[in-house]
Order: sequence, then C-alpha cells, then structure tokens
Amino acid sequence: VIHSQSWAGEKEDLEAMQKALNQQILDKPFYPGDKAAVDAYLDEAIKKGVKPIEDKPAGWAPGWTCNNLMYSFNAYRNCMHYYRYHGRYYPY
Repeated sequence: VIHSQSWAGEKEDLEAMQKALNQQILDKPFYPGDKAAVDAYLDEAIKKGVKPIEDKPAGWAPGWTCNNLMYSFNAYRNCMHYYRYHGRYYPY
C-alpha cells in the first residue's frame, strides 16, 4: 500500500528545492563572457564606423540598461554597441 501523504510531502519538498535553486540562479548575474573582449569588439566597431543594430531587444522596458540583458551575450553586446554609438539606451 502506497500512502499518498508520503508522496505529497516528497512533492512539496521537491518543489521547495526547485524554487530555492531557481532563486539562487536568479540572484547571480549572468556573466556575458569576457568583458574585455566585448570592449575590444566595441572599440573596433566604433573605430570602423559600424552602425549598431537599431532594433531594441524583445521585452525592453523603461529604466533598463544593458545590464538587464546579461542573459544573452549577443543582446548585451548589441546594447553596449548601441549605447556607445548613440550615447543613450534604446528608446521605449
């Protein structure tokens, strides 16, 4: 005989552990790679007059900076390029 109460407690424990793990991941900022490499790329792009991608990333919100895009190397790099080229962040 399997007791449903033991399974319910195990399920709650697993859900609590998953929530704790998710929070640990969200609390640590994503490292978008070697920032020196991003800076070198941007310096070269600006020197060559390469225009940045003008489209703001999906989900861009008021008050955001490029740091909000650290979940994606390309989104972060493109944002930094836009910022260095225009001297401002994406419009809303």
